[in-house]
Amino acid sequence: MDYQRVIDFWFVEIRPAQWWGDDADLDHLIARKFGALHERALRCELYTWRVHPLGRLAEIIVLDQFSRNRLRFGCFPNMAWREVWTPN
Repeated sequence: MDYQRVIDFWFVEIRPAQWWGDDADLDHLIARKFGALHERALRCELYTWRVHPLGRLAEIIVLDQFSRNRLRFGCFPNMAWREVWTPN
């Protein structure tokens, strides 16, 4: 999967209003579509995306926004990460 798929999903397929709300359906959709990619990003396997500005943005979306979506409703298979990503 290339970074353009993340960019298209975030900026074309969903609405900006969805970025800020709590939406279990969206959270589960992100987990299904991008769960494996998110795991790769957590292992720093997407570093080659950083060569391109949109690739950098896509990696940020995956690590920041998709992490929130996956954690919110327990869509994160490795719940040990919850301690790392959950604010105090």
